[in-house]
Amino acid sequence: MEKQTKQWLVRGSLLGFIAGAIFVASNNRARTKVVTLASTTKSRTQHWIQVINDNRDSVLQQLQASKENIMTIVDEASDDVETLMETSKNLKSHALNLVSSVQHSKDELQQLTAKLQTEKEMLEPNQELLPAPDEEDEQKKLDQP
Repeated sequence: MEKQTKQWLVRGSLLGFIAGAIFVASNNRARTKVVTLASTTKSRTQHWIQVINDNRDSVLQQLQASKENIMTIVDEASDDVETLMETSKNLKSHALNLVSSVQHSKDELQQLTAKLQTEKEMLEPNQELLPAPDEEDEQKKLDQP
């Protein structure tokens, strides 16, 4: 399957190149643009090759300095990433401890609430034996002449 895809790609590229060459050969304007582009590219390439050859030592020194600068930045970034990873692990540990402490506090508060509720129920007199506050007010109003 992969071999067929490669063959199709090569054939398509070759067909496209041939079609483009036929178009350029038949169109005077396109031919002029291609020739101009090729000569401009050739002259620029020759110029830069000449500049690099004339200044070979300074170009190599500049490239070496750039390489060292990039390596320094990459090393610092790597150190920063390592520090961030350690910090994130510590934060995760702190968050787990915090959640555990909050859960423990919640459990203690629930136990305390249950204990206080039980004590309140034990200390409160039975409300059924006493009249309700509203009933007392109505009774007093009826008793007054």
